[in-house]
Amino acid sequence: MKKIIISLAIVLFSTAIKAVVVKTVNSSSAGTLTTYFSPSERGTVTNLAVTGKMDARDFKFIRDTLKALINLDLNNASILAYSGSKGTDSNATSYAVNSFPPFALSGDETHPNLKLEKVTLPANIQKIEAAAFYYCIALNQVNLPSGLLSIGCNAFSATALESVTIPNTVTEVQWNAFAQCSSLTTVKLSSSMTNISLQLFAYCLSLGEIEIPESVTSISYEAFHSCINLKKVTLPSKLTDLGTYAFNECTALNTVIVKNPVPLDLYESGNLFAFGQVPSQCVLWVPKGTSGAYSSTLVWSFFQTIKEVVPTSVNENSVQPSAVFYNSVTDEIVMNGTVQNTALNYQIISVNGMVVLQGTTTANSRINTAGFGSGVYVLVLDNGTKTKFIKN
Repeated sequence: MKKIIISLAIVLFSTAIKAVVVKTVNSSSAGTLTTYFSPSERGTVTNLAVTGKMDARDFKFIRDTLKALINLDLNNASILAYSGSKGTDSNATSYAVNSFPPFALSGDETHPNLKLEKVTLPANIQKIEAAAFYYCIALNQVNLPSGLLSIGCNAFSATALESVTIPNTVTEVQWNAFAQCSSLTTVKLSSSMTNISLQLFAYCLSLGEIEIPESVTSISYEAFHSCINLKKVTLPSKLTDLGTYAFNECTALNTVIVKNPVPLDLYESGNLFAFGQVPSQCVLWVPKGTSGAYSSTLVWSFFQTIKEVVPTSVNENSVQPSAVFYNSVTDEIVMNGTVQNTALNYQIISVNGMVVLQGTTTANSRINTAGFGSGVYVLVLDNGTKTKFIKN
């Protein structure tokens, strides 16, 4: 019996070793990848590295022919433009340079891509087109290069990604791009994004926390719908639109932190159900001195518990010397001409952390502080400059 078990183990081990078939191709001409593969390799290659030139025709060959592929390394490949009908999208005849083509490696609900686990993208890629990895249900590793600018709709929907960091160069991520990623636990969003698009992370069942960057002004319909393990959400101070059902069915939600000192009026915008039925255990944290305003504003008032964030005390060592100073004679903050001439957003914060004034200013302008009471304040510009001043 022992001999049989040992023999069986050897056979299985040998089979596992044989199952890994590695191939490297240096493609001198785009659209010719098919010519580098023998008939037997097409059904057996598991690890493929491509260097040199590629276009949408090569991705169609990979998607439709290399059914055993597990690991695809394109780090040293260049994706060229292509015009024609032999690309990855049956409805397209034009494909852009440095763009990962639409439907490049995708499957669908009835015929998912079952094998592909890891993809290394070219370093110079600028765009990932629509449904590029749609229903690659085993895909758990993809690098997003630092020069990436946009991600198309459904690009990574229904994959097995566990963690996503969207580079700060990305300005647009289209609808459903990461929807139905049931293994996704952590997400770091780009600081250049202004919109969280429709159903962007809907049905990401393992996502536990999300912090929306300060650059974001709108969160669209059902953006995080049915993220049933989402426990903590941080909303930025510049948010002006929170879509209907944005956080609906987020039943584990226990912490929502809002940074805006003025409650967003969701009643006027018709988005009364942004949080659906607010979980009873969820605490809404708001800026110091604003709990009364939030508790009397619809939708926010649906939270059973509203608490004020205890501000971090001002670190005087972090206040940088600059061309900004307080003139106690005229009771004004003076923006010296050596400050950059572009418009800057500012906030004036009291020592207890409350925002007492905010707006936009430029070089050689003045901010009137006559209405402030006595105390210590800090002017914070969005270029990082901080100026402490004292009113007696």
